[in-house]
Order: sequence, then structure tokens, then C-alpha cells
Amino acid sequence: MLGCRANFKGSDMRKMVLIPALAILACTAAPKTEPMLEQGRLYTSWLFGGRFAQLYAKFSPEMQRTFPSVGELASFVSRTTRDLGTEQGTPSEQVTSVGETRVYSRTARFERADRPVEVQWTVNRAGQVTGLLVHPVPPDSAATRDSAPR
Repeated sequence: MLGCRANFKGSDMRKMVLIPALAILACTAAPKTEPMLEQGRLYTSWLFGGRFAQLYAKFSPEMQRTFPSVGELASFVSRTTRDLGTEQGTPSEQVTSVGETRVYSRTARFERADRPVEVQWTVNRAGQVTGLLVHPVPPDSAATRDSAPR
């Protein structure tokens, strides 16, 4: 080995150590977050945070026909979420695809809700919100079991 060691002196040896170190860092870097996961979280925070104008701007023309104005969206959200209270604990989230539509589902427990509540967003290929669902999870659902208090 003495002969090999003589071949790798000074900066050459530092380069040999640096390359494996960089490879390890590249392999252990934090995984990229699914863009739809971040988008769903953002839209949900806008929904419960009362940022209806920003949310409405992301709606597809069909969704804007369902909610003809920001005021109508605000009224719907108020009626839907009035009795929930604040979100409790860590939600269960998932992203799926149905054809070219991306679906973000978030199931969480809320302060005054008897059962977990699911918030679901569907987004088309153009990035427009094409669907919004806010409903209690049925008692016999796997989502209810997954978000039960531990």
C-alpha cells in the first residue's frame, strides 16, 4: 500500500475524500416534497384562514360558476366550518392522481367535531382548482381509524 499512498498526496488526496463525502450528502438530502402536497396545504390554510380572494383566483371557470363570487365562497366556508373549531393534532395527508387530475386529501380532527373531517382538493393540469370537498369522515372509514387519538 505504500506505493499507492505515494500516488495520492496533497490536493489529490483531499479530492478523493471530498468526492465520497459529497456523494453521501447527495444521497441523504431531504426528499423533495410533492408539489400537490404543498399546494393542498396552502389552499387549506387559505380556506380556514379566510383568504377567500386568493383561493377564488385559483378556481377553474366551473368552480367559479359553483361559487359565483368570493362572498358566496366565504358564506359556504362559514356554514361548513362554523362548528368545527380549530384543527387538532397532525393531519393525515395523501396525494393521488385520477387521469390528469391531482387530488389532495387531508383528514384531521377538529376541536368540536365528533369525527375526523376530510378536506379534499382536485386540481387540473393547468393548476386550477376543479373541486373542493369538506365533510365528516364516515365512522366506518379507514381514515377515521387512522386519525383516531392515540
